[in-house]
Amino acid sequence: NACSYDSYTAEFTVKSAGADGNQCGAVFSWQDDANYCEALIDVEGKNFVVNEYGGGKLTHTESVALPKDFDPACWHSMRIEKNGETVRLYIDGMRKFVLTMQPTGGKIGYSTHACAADFAYIAMSPYVDGSGIYDVNLPVPGMIAANLCAEQSGDIVPTSYSMSVGYTSFLKCSAGSKLTYNINVGHTGVYNIGLRYRSSAVSHLRLLIDGEVAVDNYELPSTRLSFYVNTLKDIKMQGGHHQLTVEVVDGTPHIYEYNIKKGVENPHVMADNFDDGFSTEWGYKEGSWNIVDGKVESTGRYGKMLMGGFDDIHLTDYTVECDVIYTGNGMNGGLIFRATNASTGGADDNPVLGSDFLQGYLFIAGTTSVALGKHNFGWQSLASAAANVDAGKPHHMKVEVVGANIKCYLDDMETPLIDYTDRVPFITGRAGFRAHDTNMQFDNFVVTPITDDPSAIRHPENGNDNADADVKVFNLQGQQVNPQGANPKGVYILRQGKETRKVVLGNQ
Repeated sequence: NACSYDSYTAEFTVKSAGADGNQCGAVFSWQDDANYCEALIDVEGKNFVVNEYGGGKLTHTESVALPKDFDPACWHSMRIEKNGETVRLYIDGMRKFVLTMQPTGGKIGYSTHACAADFAYIAMSPYVDGSGIYDVNLPVPGMIAANLCAEQSGDIVPTSYSMSVGYTSFLKCSAGSKLTYNINVGHTGVYNIGLRYRSSAVSHLRLLIDGEVAVDNYELPSTRLSFYVNTLKDIKMQGGHHQLTVEVVDGTPHIYEYNIKKGVENPHVMADNFDDGFSTEWGYKEGSWNIVDGKVESTGRYGKMLMGGFDDIHLTDYTVECDVIYTGNGMNGGLIFRATNASTGGADDNPVLGSDFLQGYLFIAGTTSVALGKHNFGWQSLASAAANVDAGKPHHMKVEVVGANIKCYLDDMETPLIDYTDRVPFITGRAGFRAHDTNMQFDNFVVTPITDDPSAIRHPENGNDNADADVKVFNLQGQQVNPQGANPKGVYILRQGKETRKVVLGNQ
């Protein structure tokens, strides 16, 4: 065979042609008649033998016993996986050797030693250990492991460590490192990239699409020894096959994976005060919800509602807020956000059995505390804080989610009760509310995107220089209206200086 790949996978098919004989099998990494390797079946001893020759001498040999019922006269398959100097050898699907061997590339073929043998199928591929995927255009949206780059340059060290099940891999990078991936973008639009990494100091990245800079000098904060996710938002991509390149400007980040999700090109404020029935913005509802005295009530005690259509599933950074009233017969309910894949449970689409069936977050209150949790078709408590919550009294809840950071407020809209950063966050999803074995009411529900688009309502940072600032009022389409004018009755957003937005009612 004329192939001479440095790393490869080779397969052979062989059987002995008589009851007696010495050895028969495969030749691999053959450079000349003095430098090559063999994988052989010892017919009489029923052993699997590996030999390495260098300079015309046998430099290394290994042997392992085959099963007692092994029949050399039957067809057997051999497989050799050579990745650099690491060689794995299999017979009939059983891995028998993991060796370190010196030969690089070379030809493959068959060999016999004083043995009659028959040979059949033989094949060789330049791919090994899944390397064939490097040339494949990886699907976007989707999850891409960092080590699946088609091209890499600069100082990059592949690294792996053992986990409770299997092992995980990442790439140690430094200034000037470049990682290029072949991607297949499903649709033209904007995308968010959740980059999972760790770095002992601040690092900066440059992101390129087909060689053109899409994001320049993006800062990755220090994570010390832990892996965190940092989200690059609103990356514009054209549908079809492209190359995505991540270049390290400075620092030494260890890059683990990219979670690429669709974004929302023109996010808009969504709200419902339930005065005129349910808004058409509600995109998902399960359980029994009824409007009572201008408020929506969980009359079925179990259920979920999510606001937004199909595109809004991809919302990333936003605030969600509403008024809640706990009736006193259970307080297990509140705001859900960054929620996807919500569903009921059981054969009869039961909202009770599917109470935890979603991926996202939940902010809830109890009589003496509030809590933030994470749903992944189950429940994980993330953080809690002390708070006095009166049943039967309206309370205002708000969540602000930006990147991996989540701030939760109750009544006091200036100081969060919970300020939590999730190391591996859900980076997109809709907002709504959920009830679990409780009757409760919700009102004045508002979802406000946090965006850098100057035409949209930008979420202001907290500050103390608000006394002399002008009051600005926006309707739910993001249009500024006259705060002193005769505005129709409805939900509006008020902003003064850098104060947090407040939901107010129109005066007509």
